[in-house]
Amino acid sequence: VRNRFKPEVVATVRTPGFAGGVKFREGYVYLTDAESGLYIIDASAPRQPQIVGRQPVTGSARGLGVFTPAIGTKLTYIASERGGLQSIDVSQPSRPRWLNRYDASGEAYGLDIVDNGQGGKTAYIADGRGGMKIVEIERPYDATLTHHIPIDGIAADVRVDNGYAIIAAGEGGLIIMDVRDANRPKQIARLNTTEPAWGVEIDGGYAYVSAGELIVVDIRNPLLPRVLVQRPMPGSAY
Repeated sequence: VRNRFKPEVVATVRTPGFAGGVKFREGYVYLTDAESGLYIIDASAPRQPQIVGRQPVTGSARGLGVFTPAIGTKLTYIASERGGLQSIDVSQPSRPRWLNRYDASGEAYGLDIVDNGQGGKTAYIADGRGGMKIVEIERPYDATLTHHIPIDGIAADVRVDNGYAIIAAGEGGLIIMDVRDANRPKQIARLNTTEPAWGVEIDGGYAYVSAGELIVVDIRNPLLPRVLVQRPMPGSAY
């Protein structure tokens, strides 16, 4: 995606089940498979990726977040539908270690994790028909639900940037919510998609949406999202 107007497939890694979430950090791809959990892939050579680690989880692994709470430590949080929110230590890519499970009391499909400005993390969970949930994480073994926000549609995935939640909402398309004040969240924009929107990633003011195809959306003005390009993908883009 170096040229966002002409994205190109250069390699494929197959897993046993449904690949539901993916993150790239420091040469590694962290990928969730609904049937078999977390895969860690060495992508230092993008055209020849290699699986180097795997960790099973409870439930069906979907969305994930990766962050570094301290030097030498790297953690992933995985949304695993009825398995809730699960934390895994991936500091050693070839030897991931399961840490803890938080019961989100719903169906956690996707998530994003951001700094809360108080030394902890905030997880935004796409909770299917339950909308979006906000969970405060003080440490890998402790999490507290603070807000539950209904949406129009099925919350399948979410990314948060500068106080705005960009939500892939299934047949509800792409929804943008202002969550700068979590006590007063409000929907400020909605973009219809031809097929249900199941996944979203954001970078540099652009949203990359999986909705049966890859859709690149300009969200630099959150009030007026604008489609730039639509690119068919092999199989079904989730």
